Amino acid sequence: MRLDYIKITNENGGVMHGGNQCLFGRNIHRSGCGMIAACDMLLYKQNKKALTMDDYKQFITENSQSFFYKFHFNLIGISARRIIKFLRKQGYTFRFIPRYSLKGETLEQTIKKSLENDTPVIVRIGLNGKKLPYCITYTVNGRISQGTMSWHYITVTGLENDILTFSSWGGTGEMSLSDLQQHFGFMGGIII
Repeated sequence: MRLDYIKITNENGGVMHGGNQCLFGRNIHRSGCGMIAACDMLLYKQNKKALTMDDYKQFITENSQSFFYKFHFNLIGISARRIIKFLRKQGYTFRFIPRYSLKGETLEQTIKKSLENDTPVIVRIGLNGKKLPYCITYTVNGRISQGTMSWHYITVTGLENDILTFSSWGGTGEMSLSDLQQHFGFMGGIII
């Protein structure tokens, strides 16, 4: 199953799949992956799945100034609790499930159930020594990036045959569910 996630069209006609914290100022660029995941989830739940880059930037700027960065300097990023509080303020009930509660088939079953209910899953990849492998395709420029990640939020939009499809940095990525389970890292978990 794969959800039709939000698409952001830039002035050249390129399409991003979800937002990218690198498009914004220093604070968001450094620590905004959780805020981007939360704002993208809100747009998805409000059925605003196609936006221009200008509309998207305005939406992110308004929410960053009114909620995420108003009184907070987020040196190490946005906490899962703050993301949940933001979504609850908008009328949506989410909760955080830590990695230690996602043993065995629980992670796969929880993600599948959420996707079947038309809700992407925000994943907080904790501190893991950059051991979680990924591959991301950027449809804006056709570039493909491979690497490892640690201490980052992604949004899972699909799951088929142990392969997760996710949104991050404005691209569509893939990683194996078993790799995620093995390298969730310290403080890792999911927001459903």
